[in-house]
Amino acid sequence: MAAATTFWERHVIPFARLFDGHPEKAPTRRVLFAFTERHRQWQRDVEATPSRPARAKITTDKGWGGRSWATFRVGRLGPGGGVGAVFEGETRRSASLLAERPPPTEKLGFAAVTLDLCGDEMICDDFEALTIRARPRDHRTYSVTLRGTALLAPDLNYQAFIKTRPSDTFVDLRCSFEHFVGLRGSRILDDNRVLDVPRFSAISIAVADTATDGPFRFELEVIHANNDPANPSPDNIVKPDGLPTPPRPF
Repeated sequence: MAAATTFWERHVIPFARLFDGHPEKAPTRRVLFAFTERHRQWQRDVEATPSRPARAKITTDKGWGGRSWATFRVGRLGPGGGVGAVFEGETRRSASLLAERPPPTEKLGFAAVTLDLCGDEMICDDFEALTIRARPRDHRTYSVTLRGTALLAPDLNYQAFIKTRPSDTFVDLRCSFEHFVGLRGSRILDDNRVLDVPRFSAISIAVADTATDGPFRFELEVIHANNDPANPSPDNIVKPDGLPTPPRPF
């Protein structure tokens, strides 16, 4: 009798629940990048090899003749700082003396890191927002760009802006998917109805206030998709009014 009860509980009841009108509860969180776990492996993944592309790629205005620089590393954050990732560097609005021709001024002062799934796709249809658990060290504005995976529009990306202030502790920076704007190249689209924001293959974080010279430092613990309607967090997205669209990082 005990064996029959166990079979009923393990197989029959779960199967019957598929038709009782009560779907399974949607997950509240999905981790996309966790820099606090296996950080030594993460650091190896940052460095490209002939057989494996890098999971983190730095892009700066040096490709256009600028002088900005940036680094991205994963490991210990310093005495008492724990483990995580650090995106830091310095943006400069001046052109390099080695530039063959004057670079476009709108591309100066740019630095970005792109976190790539290396061919995979992040499907976050069950979630409402992207949350970056970070410890900013400056007053800057950063752009968060998602590389879209729409088959009929491979050059569509989605972008949002967050404003930071120095913090001694890690905070959650929440970006609702519905507030991302569509981009085709560097042009903002007026109609977002065709966009499939929760599906993307890479995330780029870039310094967006390109008119400001100086150092920056952005420490990260985790990037995850979340959906918690019972306890929603405030959205950290700021309107891009007056902010130039950063150069395309992908």
